[in-house]
Amino acid sequence: MKFMKKLFFVGAICLAAAVSAQENLRPLTYQPFYANDAARNNQQPVVLDTVALPSNGFRDNFMYDSRRPDTTMWDLSLNPGVYVNRGWATAPINLGVCTFDGLDPLGLPYDQLASVNSSMLCDVLTSRHFDLSGYTVADSVYLSFWWEAQGKGYAPNQIDSLQLQVNIPAWNTSGEVWKTIWFMEGYNPNGTDTSFHVAMVKLDTSIYFVDGFRFRFRNYASGCGSNDHWHIDEVFFKPQRTFDDTLINDVFFVYNMPSLFNDYHQVPGSHYAASSMASNIRTYIRNNDTITRNVTYSYQVFLPGNPTPLYTYSGGADGNLAPFRTNGYSTYAPHSNAPVTYAYTPFSAPDTGYYYVNHMLKKGSAVNSPVDTVPYYQRMYNAYAYDDGTAEVGYGLYGSGALLAYRFDMPALVTDTLTAIQMYFLPVLDIDNLVYRQFRLTVWNHNSATNGPGSIIYQQRGATPTYAADVPNRFETYTIDSGIVVVSGTFYIGWQQEGSDRLYLGMDFENDQKDKIYYNTSGVWYTSVYSGSLMMRPVFGEPYDLSGVNESPELQNVNVYPNPADDYFTISGLNSGIKYTAHLCDLSGRTVLSQTLTADNAQISTSELTAGVYLLMITDESGTKSKAQKVIVR
Repeated sequence: MKFMKKLFFVGAICLAAAVSAQENLRPLTYQPFYANDAARNNQQPVVLDTVALPSNGFRDNFMYDSRRPDTTMWDLSLNPGVYVNRGWATAPINLGVCTFDGLDPLGLPYDQLASVNSSMLCDVLTSRHFDLSGYTVADSVYLSFWWEAQGKGYAPNQIDSLQLQVNIPAWNTSGEVWKTIWFMEGYNPNGTDTSFHVAMVKLDTSIYFVDGFRFRFRNYASGCGSNDHWHIDEVFFKPQRTFDDTLINDVFFVYNMPSLFNDYHQVPGSHYAASSMASNIRTYIRNNDTITRNVTYSYQVFLPGNPTPLYTYSGGADGNLAPFRTNGYSTYAPHSNAPVTYAYTPFSAPDTGYYYVNHMLKKGSAVNSPVDTVPYYQRMYNAYAYDDGTAEVGYGLYGSGALLAYRFDMPALVTDTLTAIQMYFLPVLDIDNLVYRQFRLTVWNHNSATNGPGSIIYQQRGATPTYAADVPNRFETYTIDSGIVVVSGTFYIGWQQEGSDRLYLGMDFENDQKDKIYYNTSGVWYTSVYSGSLMMRPVFGEPYDLSGVNESPELQNVNVYPNPADDYFTISGLNSGIKYTAHLCDLSGRTVLSQTLTADNAQISTSELTAGVYLLMITDESGTKSKAQKVIVR
């Protein structure tokens, strides 16, 4: 099987980075996304009523945009420290996993002084209360899930574990009592074991079949940061199953979609040229079935708010995809290495827009509805960006006078003035010391003889790192303060350290640009041994606040009234001239209503609905979604 290259971190510790190597990676010791998402959850009503287990079961594949688990299945009032994401797992079942580590619900270490070799209870993900009183052992109720240790993170130690526990009301006479029914102790994957494993757990005694049954996952890890990683996927709770009922029977994308640009996720609009476009894009398509599936892959390019595609790639029809477990990802070139024969049209106002690229999978060319759809937002702002805007680890150099240079290549015939450099410094435990560590902001030209950094064309003394822990992935802007720095072709940005401390710049796993990361601690330039891209961006023109630019656009100002509703409810905040689709789901996750809407016809009848609580999601023609809203029908 072919897999994306795994990163191995050797000798990483939480309290201090090893000083024997010039360059080093460090685990996250603060994750602002956790705190922000937890705050949003606390502002929303929490529904804690008991959930009936439907005949088709509950399934959570973690394929949604939220970083917090789905409240239709999980009790978020307990504020778990888990993290739904698309970047930490290797060879996931689909696009999205739930990750357990050593960071608490606010994104802070459970114990910042803990040794990396210690182990303590950390994240806990607890299900809603389920009413199983209508079932018996004969109904063959199974709880299954897929799990992986390490992925692209850090392998758990032998004393660490992932556990599945259950609880029923009868055990809670003097406090909650949970019983472990499955566990996996510290698991250190080897080079041939990079895929997920399935766990099938049968509820095999009548004591479980009561009103109020719950289950939960929890992990033991070092509590000093984002390490000792476990990932779970495809949690499936259903009656009338067998031990061999492990198939998902579908095809999925498993990693975020690539940029249609060469190397970059973002380029300045005024620098854009047709040569900026990639010739091909790599996608990873996985067949989770045991039989070969006929799969159609396509993608379309849109301007936001315009339902008519600017371009459609339909060359990926009728590809026979063998099962992943025997053949790995699709190697059919029109699927796995699709050509890019489209060039964007520059915006009339440079540097201020984005394109929406929608990637779709269908089983067979005659199927109308895609089985998997993943968007990508191609941005044209005023900075080059290799990174996707999210840091998985911190990258640092050791040594007084150490040099870090990051290569950028501009299109031919483009010349512009560099106005600033934006960097995201990773929040770490020793911020109090590092904020005083100065570096020299530096720009180099290109040395064609060595194909690396050349002479210094700009240097600014007195810069210090800013560790902005209040906003996820907030870039700090370092303005070019004197002179005119005009660049073209190949140039390098970075710094020269005044002290020996590692400053820890954010590093993104998703886009491997290690051949563009140069370091020099001994008079010789070397390229990095670590796969990833640094969160450092050259800016041309007026700097933007790039906080959260990796976030997918979201429909704004969408509201529902009256709520609770008797006979109907109305959706406000829709734009005229655009068609929308309303999806209404019950708390089991089952879609009970789908309806096309416009701004002039945004009323939904509740006459066919039973009284209860539902979740409403609105999607426009480009695929942009609203936040899920609770709707009560009386």
